[in-house]
Amino acid sequence: SPKMKSKLAICYYNTGEMKKSEETFAQMINSDVATREDFFYYAQALKQNGKYVDSDLWMEKFNKLALNDARGLSYVNNPTYLDKIEKQGIHFTINNLNCNTPSADFGGYPSTVNNDAYFVSSRRKRVFVQNEWSWNSKRFLDLYKSTIASSSELENVELITKKVNTRFHEGPMCFSPDGKFVYYTRNNISKGSKRKDQKGIQNLKLYRATVDSKGKWTNEEVLNFNSKDYSVGHPSVTSDGKTLYFASDMPGGFGGADLYKVSLNADGSYGKPENLGKQFNTEGQEMFPWMSNDGHLFFSSNGHIGLGGLDVFVMLPNKNGGFDKLMNVGKPVNGQHDDFAFTMNKDNLTGYFSSNREGGKGDDDIYSYVLTKPFKQNLVVEGIVADLQTKEILPGSTVYLKDDKGTVLATTTADDKGAYSFELEPEKNYVVSASKDKYFDDLANFNTVNLNPEVESIKQDLDLDKDPGLALYCLVTDAKSNVPLEGVKLTIIDKTNGQEFLSTTTPETGDAKKGIADKKVNDLITYTIKLEKEGYLTKTVVFSQRIVKP
Repeated sequence: SPKMKSKLAICYYNTGEMKKSEETFAQMINSDVATREDFFYYAQALKQNGKYVDSDLWMEKFNKLALNDARGLSYVNNPTYLDKIEKQGIHFTINNLNCNTPSADFGGYPSTVNNDAYFVSSRRKRVFVQNEWSWNSKRFLDLYKSTIASSSELENVELITKKVNTRFHEGPMCFSPDGKFVYYTRNNISKGSKRKDQKGIQNLKLYRATVDSKGKWTNEEVLNFNSKDYSVGHPSVTSDGKTLYFASDMPGGFGGADLYKVSLNADGSYGKPENLGKQFNTEGQEMFPWMSNDGHLFFSSNGHIGLGGLDVFVMLPNKNGGFDKLMNVGKPVNGQHDDFAFTMNKDNLTGYFSSNREGGKGDDDIYSYVLTKPFKQNLVVEGIVADLQTKEILPGSTVYLKDDKGTVLATTTADDKGAYSFELEPEKNYVVSASKDKYFDDLANFNTVNLNPEVESIKQDLDLDKDPGLALYCLVTDAKSNVPLEGVKLTIIDKTNGQEFLSTTTPETGDAKKGIADKKVNDLITYTIKLEKEGYLTKTVVFSQRIVKP
């Protein structure tokens, strides 16, 4: 049945058999039972098979069924995403490592005190021990230690002690900046009924151990925000040792696995886990966070628009300790398959990532990289949308970026702080406008002419005037052709108090509107209106009108 084919296609997708997934989805995708999630995963399977045009068509269909889904909005707001990724250029050179095997190998987690690095592999075949994962009949994952050679190859590979590697999965890990603690991912190994959730799933947990003077891991403990009912894993600690980033599918997220952070207190306790929000997280999977020493947060996602499967993304830091911009790190790190487990050494130039791309030595392979072109903040316009009178922020406002011809280039929604931002190109004229129900629109004209590309941002707040039920509307036209005039400087002075009522430049439609909040029916309004535009005679008129009911 179509429903069973959908389930089978998802199984193929989750075990990496993309050609079978695409073929099976194709047999049911036009049926009445096909859901928006079928559309999404069919689009992803097509993309991983290199069929970008077909994938985009199904993402459009997905977005029509899931209007507020970040995965669809990411696509709709970036219709030229392939061109953008290409235009940003190549940031890395990469190399497949000699230590890779036909089994799954991924990671490359550097020590913070010596030249060692650790990785994850399913290469070990254990005698007399059940060591195959029932989901895909492949061996469980173990942690291995190696030495980083001058060429970034991982040499002198050895299995970590049995006390660390259990008969279940061990996975992504990191060290504290001083090297005294190690955080690592592992299946829940609690006893009896505490091991599995209600569906019988043995979820992941985060563990911490002390690293003694000989490099041995001792005093293992389970972090107190773990649970048998959801997974917690993929740790990364900031260079100041005060914050731990991780991934989890705990309740209250956006869907799938989300990125979180938690404070590491001086007394060894932990703060309350905090979801990083929709700037990072989508209804898809966000995993493998890694914070570099210079404050760049790398992670993998299949929810943000990319080249296929899991792509590596980077959040660029701002001067206030937060993050400003999300970037796909591009080729050659990303491709049409899964690219993940991106880590960076202390030099902020070299590191490792993993991929199941074609041409590797096995299932997942580890690649080293050298950063050849730093990630930089492009020109952006950013601002806050607020109420003109009260100055209260207006989250949820729709904000448009247009060119000087009025063509909409991008659309976004002001976040919970009323903030918005758009990327810009140099030497261009732009219009940014905002709208919200029960408010009049506001717009602003600006340009990037003669601006240094290294400029961090252009600040342009937008103030929306609440609709009081009464407004002054002006339409400026050419006297001979009666065609609306764009670019007219419009200045309106209230003659009753001598104060400026409105100062703006007309858009392509030639009109402007502003609410009149301090007047009522039967009041007399009198305004001096001044019109200025190059190539036209300046004109000043007096408008006087008594307000009457329509």
